[in-house]
Amino acid sequence: MGLGKTLTTLTAVLHSMPIAEDFSSFYQIPRGEPTTKVRTKATLVIVSSVQLLESWISEIEAHFFPGALDFTRFHGQDRPRDPEALRSSSLVLTTYATLAADYAGQRSLYQMEWYRVVLDEAHWIRNSSSKQYRAAESLDTGRRWCLTGTPIQNRLEDLTSLAQFLKLSPLSTGAAFRKHILGPLSEGGPNFAKPLQEYLEAYCLRRSEKCLTLPPPLHEHVTIELSPEERRLYDHILHNTRRQIDSIVSSRDARGSSKLFTAVLRMRMRCNLGTFSPAGASMILLGRQSPEIGCQRCTTADEDSLVLLDNYSSCPDCGRPLSQSSPFPDPLGSRGGEVDGGGGDADMTLHNVASVLEAQMNPLPRSSFSTKLATVVENVARSGPGAKSIIFSYWTSTLDILSRLLSEVRIPYRQVDGRTSYARRSEGLKAFKEDPQVLVLLMSIESGAVGLNLTVASNVHLVEPQWNPAVEEQAIARALRMGQTREVTIIRYVAKNTVEQNIIELQKKKRQIAKFTFGAGTETTSNTFEDLRLVFDMGSG
Repeated sequence: MGLGKTLTTLTAVLHSMPIAEDFSSFYQIPRGEPTTKVRTKATLVIVSSVQLLESWISEIEAHFFPGALDFTRFHGQDRPRDPEALRSSSLVLTTYATLAADYAGQRSLYQMEWYRVVLDEAHWIRNSSSKQYRAAESLDTGRRWCLTGTPIQNRLEDLTSLAQFLKLSPLSTGAAFRKHILGPLSEGGPNFAKPLQEYLEAYCLRRSEKCLTLPPPLHEHVTIELSPEERRLYDHILHNTRRQIDSIVSSRDARGSSKLFTAVLRMRMRCNLGTFSPAGASMILLGRQSPEIGCQRCTTADEDSLVLLDNYSSCPDCGRPLSQSSPFPDPLGSRGGEVDGGGGDADMTLHNVASVLEAQMNPLPRSSFSTKLATVVENVARSGPGAKSIIFSYWTSTLDILSRLLSEVRIPYRQVDGRTSYARRSEGLKAFKEDPQVLVLLMSIESGAVGLNLTVASNVHLVEPQWNPAVEEQAIARALRMGQTREVTIIRYVAKNTVEQNIIELQKKKRQIAKFTFGAGTETTSNTFEDLRLVFDMGSG
């Protein structure tokens, strides 16, 4: 997260070039068995999006002499189909989505024996039943690297998939890792954490923010008091669901958990939207681009849960991408420079009905705006002259309302979310970085939380607490990273006496798990259902 993982990896690729050349000159795999695969000196780097792919290329162009690191961009319809075309490159860059597509047909990437394979944002494969995991694990290589600033997203079990990918004997299987590394954690005893800590000390290179000499950030916590009408709407959701809570808790089946998840989503959404109601909107969840896009919760949730996920391009519980489509046309496509809408990233199809709602409310009555979002805009307006702000939210409907509020007070902005085409995303980010008049960048947290360098910003606004605290840390690291010379202020907004306050408590629990992993601690992994129950039970205020 801004600590030089990309540059370190590129330097390692350059340094190992002579050894990689020797590796590629032999057409027998180490154990002496014949193979039809093409050996290559190339390091294959897999990233989570086209934007990160371009970010790696930018690092090469910025820090290496021309030609020092020859690379191939393996993405899009015109990507090389002949394995021989990849053999001469030192570096091949692709995305998890492209990798999964090649895996289905065992195409070019699987006809190679790679010198090295690097997973950027390696937590993307933490679900060992996902297609992303199977595609990465099946690559032929003897050298495997995982790069991530957040190896633990929700629970210690997240480490198991990384261990399986790395294939480090004798703990190369999930069963062995669970038995010898995670098992002692639940058994207790004086040295229950020692196996995990020794494993990480042996195989994990870790940097922390202490390695950087950055100006210390300022943290502001803004507590929002809901208006009487907002409180009435919020309590209505809470009380309606409480009538079902006993049966949900006692049943503990998948549908019961989904209903509880739905209730939490409704209450979280209401904290942002205030009295605004996206009436008349609907979401059609179409077939997945691949069978594995989407998470288990999302594919087993009931219809209400899916409708509430219409503002998400990834699951707020597990972080896996969702494939969604809307029956409505995109009204933002011709909106000029104010909002980067329309189109979609090549790696995921995300068309959100929130943009339709925004177009239908022309003009929006002032009373429709939430207390929280009005406070966000007021704080942005009070920023110092020329100060730039990034506003993160998981909900694209929240960003759309904020865009209208910013327009009303004449604050220039750009918006980047899951609906944004690559070209418009690039234009928006460039304008935010280089145009002194563009003071605000509205970003959906899953679109901008990883890989971007936005040190031009001195204020980071987190509109709502995230289910996964690691996502927040990744978002903050867009501004608070290597090269930052300004003092960065991080402003978090929490609605008083709502589930948001209880999600903060859950975050503390998850942060303890992460701290425990790399040091002493007593916390162990938690159960997702119990997390939901905790958040809901504390949501009455």
